[in-house]
Amino acid sequence: MRDQQIAENWLASVSYYRMSAYWLPYEKKPLKGKTRSKEFIEGVSFDDVMELYIFDRQLRLMIMEAVERIEIALRARWTHFVVMRYGSHAHLDSTNFDLNYRKGIYWRVRDSVIKNSKVSDEVFIKHYNRKYSSPACPPLWAATELFTFGEMSIWLSLTKDNQIKDLVARDLGFRTSRLLEGAIQNISLVRNKCAHHSRVWNRKFTKRVRIVNELSESMMLIGPADKVQVDNRIYNTLVVLIHMLKQQAPHTSYPSRLSQMVRLRSKSEQSDMGFPIGWEALPIWN
Repeated sequence: MRDQQIAENWLASVSYYRMSAYWLPYEKKPLKGKTRSKEFIEGVSFDDVMELYIFDRQLRLMIMEAVERIEIALRARWTHFVVMRYGSHAHLDSTNFDLNYRKGIYWRVRDSVIKNSKVSDEVFIKHYNRKYSSPACPPLWAATELFTFGEMSIWLSLTKDNQIKDLVARDLGFRTSRLLEGAIQNISLVRNKCAHHSRVWNRKFTKRVRIVNELSESMMLIGPADKVQVDNRIYNTLVVLIHMLKQQAPHTSYPSRLSQMVRLRSKSEQSDMGFPIGWEALPIWN
């Protein structure tokens, strides 16, 4: 009766629909023509489902920890290089950006930062608005503090000066801006899933990271030799996050803390996340 009460309380707090995604891996295979059997494999308990749910939550928190550090580093390096070359309000000068990118999205993100700087209750923004009436918004080093991660990704891609993008890329651990942009777009998508408390542990993401030669030994690659691509599950995103964190702090404890969490899950669950056999011995985890 106590176990039933725990299950009822859990379902009332989390919802049946949300939890059903976590017990799907524990269901028997459906009959032909059916999508789900709705019958558990023998020996599975509700505790197993709750533990998987908790693991997914912990994984999201670990991802957000890494994303926070990477987001701040990206802001700092991009802002530094742009301001040093084009001045304090370079973001308001359209000649610095690719106006054809994504149907002229520059004007939308530019208007967004101007609007946000008018209504923000941040002390440093209020100080600027009290002291200055022009330019329309604060200097870039203040304005970037208002960017979302997705907006920062767009500003990076919009930057017309490829030398700046390559400098930022190298500071964050990539040889080219193309690799960095691919990584940031994937991380932004994963970050949004985490921020909205969505399941990430076995999700297949629509945006893949690119193959990074320096990480190829540690990445999960799939497909025939002439059409190799990066697997689109969470494993490769974690590899890229670790790589970027190590660039900032070579002795970070992040890989060991993350691997300790993952090792507690079954081999089949690790495989569902995209982890290859023998992943613990791969260079990125050591």
